[in-house]
Amino acid sequence: MEILGKMFRNNLKDMLKKQEYFSLRKFKGGLASVTVGAALFLAGAAVETIVSPQAVVVYAEEATYSTNTTWTLDNKISSENTYVDPEFSTPYATAETSVQLENGKTIDVVAKITPVGEFPEGIAYLVEGDDQSSYGALPEMFVGNPAPETIPALGIYVQPAPYNDTKQWDFSGARDEAIVTFTFSEPVTNPIIDLSGIGGSADSYSDTEKTGRGSFNSTILTLLTQDVVLEAASSGANLTVTDKVIEATAKNTYHRSVVPADASGTGSERYPDMVPAGTGSVRAVGTVSELSFKLSHSATPYSVFPGVGSDYTVNGRVNGFNKAWSDRFVVKGESSTVSNADLFRLSVRLNNTKTGSVVINYLDTDGNILQPQYTDTTNAPVGTEYDTTENQEKPAEIVKDGKTYVLAPEGFYNVGEVTLDNNLRSSNLEAFKLAIDAVSGQVLPGQRAVTYVYKLKEPVAETGDVEVNYFAVDDNGKVTPLTGVVEGLTNKDEVGTTEVDTKAGKDGSEYDTQDLRPTSITDKDGVKWVLSEDRTDGDGETGIVKAGEIKKVNYYYVKESVKTGSVIARYVIQGTETEIATDKIIKSAETPVDESYTDTPPVSIEFGDKNYTLVGTRNNPGDAPNGGKVIEGQQTITYEYKEVVTTPTPEVKTGTVLVRHITDQGEILAELADVVRDEEVGTSYVTSSETFEGYTFVKVDEAGSPATGTVEEGIQTVTYIYKKVESPIPTPEVKTGTVLVRHITDQGEILAELADVVRDEEVGTSYVTSSETFEGYTFVKVDEAGASATGTVEEGIQTVTYIYKKVESPIPTPEVKKGSVQVRYITEKGEVLEDTTVVKTDEPVGTEYTTEQKVFSGYTFIKVDEAGAPAIGTVEEGTKTVTYIYKESETKPTPVTTILPETGESVSVLSLIGLVLLGSTAFTSRRRQKK
Repeated sequence: MEILGKMFRNNLKDMLKKQEYFSLRKFKGGLASVTVGAALFLAGAAVETIVSPQAVVVYAEEATYSTNTTWTLDNKISSENTYVDPEFSTPYATAETSVQLENGKTIDVVAKITPVGEFPEGIAYLVEGDDQSSYGALPEMFVGNPAPETIPALGIYVQPAPYNDTKQWDFSGARDEAIVTFTFSEPVTNPIIDLSGIGGSADSYSDTEKTGRGSFNSTILTLLTQDVVLEAASSGANLTVTDKVIEATAKNTYHRSVVPADASGTGSERYPDMVPAGTGSVRAVGTVSELSFKLSHSATPYSVFPGVGSDYTVNGRVNGFNKAWSDRFVVKGESSTVSNADLFRLSVRLNNTKTGSVVINYLDTDGNILQPQYTDTTNAPVGTEYDTTENQEKPAEIVKDGKTYVLAPEGFYNVGEVTLDNNLRSSNLEAFKLAIDAVSGQVLPGQRAVTYVYKLKEPVAETGDVEVNYFAVDDNGKVTPLTGVVEGLTNKDEVGTTEVDTKAGKDGSEYDTQDLRPTSITDKDGVKWVLSEDRTDGDGETGIVKAGEIKKVNYYYVKESVKTGSVIARYVIQGTETEIATDKIIKSAETPVDESYTDTPPVSIEFGDKNYTLVGTRNNPGDAPNGGKVIEGQQTITYEYKEVVTTPTPEVKTGTVLVRHITDQGEILAELADVVRDEEVGTSYVTSSETFEGYTFVKVDEAGSPATGTVEEGIQTVTYIYKKVESPIPTPEVKTGTVLVRHITDQGEILAELADVVRDEEVGTSYVTSSETFEGYTFVKVDEAGASATGTVEEGIQTVTYIYKKVESPIPTPEVKKGSVQVRYITEKGEVLEDTTVVKTDEPVGTEYTTEQKVFSGYTFIKVDEAGAPAIGTVEEGTKTVTYIYKESETKPTPVTTILPETGESVSVLSLIGLVLLGSTAFTSRRRQKK
C-alpha cells in the first residue's frame, strides 16, 4: 500500500505539470469551439464537446494589461490536517502577488480561502500553480492573446466533501465548500480573472480495481461581491460565464471504455483526459477593492454513463471514486485510498489605462496673460468627461493692474478667432496655436488646453433701480411675501412678490410707485388681502433714484374682514315649540354673508311611537324661509308637523261589471269580458259598443245593466245587441287615446315599470286606476301634474303617476284568504239528480268561477237557488254551493238520439234496443243451427 500511495502522489505531482494540447476550429456562424486532443482520442474515443458562445465586450481603443507577478503562498495548513495528503503539494490558506502598471503604480493582491459552514479547513486550499500553460492552453483563449507560460498562476484545489462512512458515496450535484477572496491595495476597475483547468484534474487509482472509472469533478465559482457583474472577456474553451457564475460548459463523465489502458500496481499509470478543461478570461465589470467567489464542488454520478458492465463500472452505479483524500470505503474487502478532486489555475490582470490632463489659459484680446494657467483635470483616464465652465474656472470678470476685463464676445481679435463660448477657435500667436480646445468634452491622451479671451470692460453710466415688494400680514403679525390678482391698478391684473418700477434709472431722476399700489390682492387660495395704510417701512413711494442703489418700496396687506352667518333648521309640532327631531345645520357659522342656501324638510318624522307629517314652513316673526341668502348672525328655519292619526279602513263592498256583444239572434260576437272587477260599489264604469264587420249596433239590452253606471255588489252584465246588415256600413274615424300608469317614490325612484291602463281606446272612454302595494313603501298621493286616477280617455297619451314614500318597517304581507265552490243538481222536492261536483278548491278569495245548467231526462230547469251561491261569481272565504233546482216535466221524455259512428245517421235509443234484441235472437238461432 505504501508503494501504491507513493505512486499516487507522484501521479498527482506529474499531473500538475501534465500538458494537454488544445485545437481551435471555426464554425460557419463565426463562433469558436475548443476541443482537447490527448491520448484519450488516440484510443479512437469520440467524446462530444459543446461550448456556449459568450459575449465579449469590445472597447473603442485596444486595451493593454499588466499581469500579476509570481504568487507567494502563506499560512500553511498543518500537515496533521486529516483532509490533506501530506505528500501532495503543500496546502496554504493565503497567497500574495502584485501587478505593476505601465504608469509605474503597483497594485498588491492578497488571496484568502476559508471554508463554508460545516466544512472543515483542508477540503479546499491554495497550492503552487506554476503558470497558465499547465493545461496546454493557447494564447487566443485569453483576452489580449498573451503567452500562457508568461502568466504566473495560483493553484486552487477543491476536493469532494468528506463522507466519513465506509459505504460508497452516491452524490450528484454541487456542494458549497469554501470562499476565496481577492483584496486589492486600492480600488481597481474591470479587473481580468484568467482561469484554466476547471475540471481538469482528476485521478482514479486502486491496486485491486480497474481504474479510470471516476466521475467528472468540477468547480463552480459564484460571485458574492455586490454591484459587480461578470462577463466573458475572451471566447475561451469550454467555459460558461453569466453575471454571477463561472463554470465548465461540458461536464462529461469518463469511464474505462474511453481509457486505453488500466492502471495497476505493475502497469502504467493512467489519468483520464478532460474534454477539455474550462479555460478563458473573465472581466469583473465595476470598480472594486475586493472580489469574493463561493467555490462549489460539482460531481456527476455513474448513473449518467451511457452503458453498464466492466467497461463502465465494476462496483455498482454509484460515485465510488468521487471522494475526499480522508474518506475510506471498502471495495471487495479492501479499504480504498483513491481520491478525486479538481485543481484549477487563476491569475489576475489589470488594465493599463491611458490618461490625460486639461489646462485653462486666460488672455486679453491682444494675447497678454491676465492670470496664471489653471489645471482643470490631471491624469484622468482617457474618455473622462471634463467641463471648464464650472467651479469659477471661467470667471465673468478679471481685474489686473486696476483694470477690469470681461469675457470677449464671438469675433476676430488680435489674439485670434473667439467662439460663442468665449474661447479661442484659432490663434494668431505661436505660443497658443494648440491651445484651442473646446470648453468641455472628453479627456484625450496627453494635455488639452482651453483659452478664454477677455476684453477691457467699458465704463457704464451710473444708474439706480426702484422695486416694489408686496407682503401679507396675518392675524398674528407674521409677514410673508404676497402675490396674486389685484384690484386698483390700470396696467396690471396681477402682481408677483416683487415688481420693478425703475430699471437702470438715471442718478437723480424722480420715481413714483403709486401706479404699482393695488388696493387689494387675492392670493391663489382665494383669500383677499387689502392695503394697510398703518404699516410702512422701506423707501418712500416717491423719491429720487440714487446711482448704485436699489430703492425698495414695501406695501403691506391685511386679510379682508368677512361678515359671516349661519342657518339651522328646527322641527316642531304645529302650534308649539315641542321639537321632534335634532336641529340640522344648513350653513355653518363661518359662511360668508350673501351666500345662497336652500333646504328641503323631510315629509314625515317618527318621534317616540308616533308619526308626524309635514304641515309647512312657519312664518312667525324671526323665522327664516327655507331658501334665501345668509345674513350676519344666525337664522332659524322652523318646520311644523302634525300627528298622523290612523283611522280604520271600513269594509269595502265590491262588484264586477262584464260586457258581452251578441246578435239579435243570440249569436255571440265577442267573448264575455271584464269592464271592472272587484271594484268598490259606487265606482263609475263606462262601456261602449264595438264594430263587427257585417253587423250594426241596435241597442243595449234593457234586461241587463246599462252601458254606463256605477258598480253594484255582485256581478252586472252589459249586453250589446247587433243585427246583420246587407252591406258594410263605413266605419267613422274614431279618435283614440292611451292611458298609462306609473308608480314612483317621492325621490323619483321607479317602483314599477310604466304600464298600459287602456291603449288606443276611443276618446271619452272611462278608465279607472288604483294604487299598488310595494314592500317598504306607503302611498302618498297621485301627482297633480299628471292625469287623474279615474277619468275618460283623451286624444294622445295620458299618464297617471302614483307617488309613494319609504317607511322604516316593512309592511306585513296580508294573509291570503281562500275558499271553495261546489255545484249540485236537485228537484224542487230535494231529490238529488247528480252527485255534488267540486268547481274550485282552496282558491284565493276573488278567483272567478262559472257553473253550467245541465239537462236531465224528465225534468225541467226552474232556477238557481237564491239562498246559495250564484251560477257565475267569485270565490269567497269558506265553501259556497251553487244549487240548480228542477221539476218533473208534464210531457213524456224525448227519446235520446244517438249518432251512428260510421254513417252519421241518427237513431233513437228504442230503435237501438230493438236492433240489439233482434241481433241477439239471430245469434242464438245461428248457434242452435250450428249445434
